[in-house]
Amino acid sequence: MFLEGKKPHFAVIAGCIFYGMNGLFIDRIHGMSIAPIIFYRLFFGLLFLFIYIAARGKTSDLKLKKRKGSLLLQGVLVVACMLLYFTCLKITCVSIAILLQYTAPFYVMLASPLILNEKIRKESISVLFIAITGVFLIVKPEVFRA
Repeated sequence: MFLEGKKPHFAVIAGCIFYGMNGLFIDRIHGMSIAPIIFYRLFFGLLFLFIYIAARGKTSDLKLKKRKGSLLLQGVLVVACMLLYFTCLKITCVSIAILLQYTAPFYVMLASPLILNEKIRKESISVLFIAITGVFLIVKPEVFRA
């Protein structure tokens, strides 16, 4: 794990900052279509990740032992998510795209009964309603004006 035993909360904060700034960097790339951006982003990420794993002598961890289908599905979903997110960045402003991306926990809450057999509690429904109202207030504020 990254920064094992060395104040991991700093790694979490740095990760949040870097992840949150993705939209800003993507918005600055002009003249490239979405597919090459995603390809090079994943390619260079894979390259640096492999160098990191090799430098730590953990290349044996890369052998797939089980759950290959699940990992394949995750890979497909990551690419689909990137395609849709970057498309959103191209057709709307960065703040709206990022806001919509951060609504993902609400969709997970709605899908969890179907996929994980979890029950949705009344509190979760209330929070979902408040969050969706907040998204509409930001995206379409004119709807709520009297």
